[in-house]
Amino acid sequence: MSIINGMRGSQSLGRLLRDRVSPANGWLLPANLALLVSESRGTLPPVPETLSKYSLSPLAFPFLDDNSRGVAAQIVNGERVPGASLRSGFGRVLATAGYRLAWCLECANEDIGKLGHTYWHRTHLVPGVKICPRHRCGLAGPCGKCRYSSPHSRYARLPATRCWCNEPLTMIEEHRSSYERTMDEMVARFAADLLANPLPLQVGPRMLGQAYLKVAQQLDVPIGNKSELSNWLDRNLDIDSVVERGGLEGRSTTWHLSALKGNRCATTFFQNVCLVQALFKGVSGLRQSLIAETVEERLPHAVPVEVFTHEVVDVAKRDKMRQKACEFLQKFPSAGRRQFHAKHGSFARWLRRYDHQWLSEKMPQRPAGATIEAKACRQIERDTRFDESLCAHIHARHKILSEEKSRPQRITATRLVAGHRRAKDWSLLKMRMPLTRDALPALVEGDASFGRRLHVWAEANPSMLGGKTALRYVSSILKMSQVQLRLLLNLS
Repeated sequence: MSIINGMRGSQSLGRLLRDRVSPANGWLLPANLALLVSESRGTLPPVPETLSKYSLSPLAFPFLDDNSRGVAAQIVNGERVPGASLRSGFGRVLATAGYRLAWCLECANEDIGKLGHTYWHRTHLVPGVKICPRHRCGLAGPCGKCRYSSPHSRYARLPATRCWCNEPLTMIEEHRSSYERTMDEMVARFAADLLANPLPLQVGPRMLGQAYLKVAQQLDVPIGNKSELSNWLDRNLDIDSVVERGGLEGRSTTWHLSALKGNRCATTFFQNVCLVQALFKGVSGLRQSLIAETVEERLPHAVPVEVFTHEVVDVAKRDKMRQKACEFLQKFPSAGRRQFHAKHGSFARWLRRYDHQWLSEKMPQRPAGATIEAKACRQIERDTRFDESLCAHIHARHKILSEEKSRPQRITATRLVAGHRRAKDWSLLKMRMPLTRDALPALVEGDASFGRRLHVWAEANPSMLGGKTALRYVSSILKMSQVQLRLLLNLS
């Protein structure tokens, strides 16, 4: 039995929702949760309630893209999506920090006083949260040196006052500056509010983006200028360098501008926390704004805000950059922006910043790739063709091996598959190839069938046995006595 967020459940559910709540391995929304709930015979709550109350899904689901949300809805309904995975979706949203075991010592003491035992609090396990939102104290963690410290360990454990190996606990980020502590408290409170009262399932990135844009326009937020908007966020959140701290390893420095275009929200959980806290002063303000009016009806055609600066540009330099791009397109007509950026990075960056409209006309962005479902269907089609091809190959190969005139060799699975152009892929894809997997056991030779073929050949070629009798020769090959061989081959 395991205890997660106050709920006593089975060991399997405990592993899923306690040890596997990690964006690194994609178990924020376990694909087999529907099967687990159905087999619990009423012991576990329904899937939506389990995900809402006992997992970290409410933190990531509102900010997922449309493809990931569609796959998530299918998995929640118990459907199986071949080849689909939510690792990229949930891992992208909670990308600010890795998952680790943590708990509040004061909460643990209160749990022992009330219940007689401790349990795992979701608010302490959120990636990036380092402070208890209730007691506003730093979280503790295991020693980090023993086998119990890994969050993916299978050893049963619950929060305690010392590590499970009896070593002292380690404090997570004990010494921090004032603005970093303010940021930690803000994220912890936001996560606790969102876990306690999740947003409706229909709330998605587009609806949130339109809500951001509407409120920003009402507050006269400088949404068209990168530096002014950054300063506005710093002042409202009382945190230094909010945009830089919310970037994904330095690659995202305009997420605050992109999120205020009106067509989507920010990328990560931390970025959305900053925007919601600055615009709505918390989750409650965002929820009231979404309930008060339908944002999509009020802003059906939200005009995206131009995020590129309109500075005075040197015409000669612009013509030089355009000429370079035209020469590249003449040399590589089918190339796109990615190839141009890889070949001429400085030219591509300059054109994107100062001559974006011309670049969009010359090198339009390619449409988004196929959805996860379409990719999965194509993969299934390729596997089916490979399965049919390999099945025909092993039948033809079996006929050749069984009719060979030289000394017979045992017909094994390796010999049957050998010779196919994708023979090396068989061991990796055998679980997705039912035709070959079902036909192969009937074609592989056992001791009896191989012994009969070898005995017939030995009697027909006594000169090649080295003075041995046919029975003795076959028994030496099969490594069994002549009596056992007679019984196996039904010889008198």
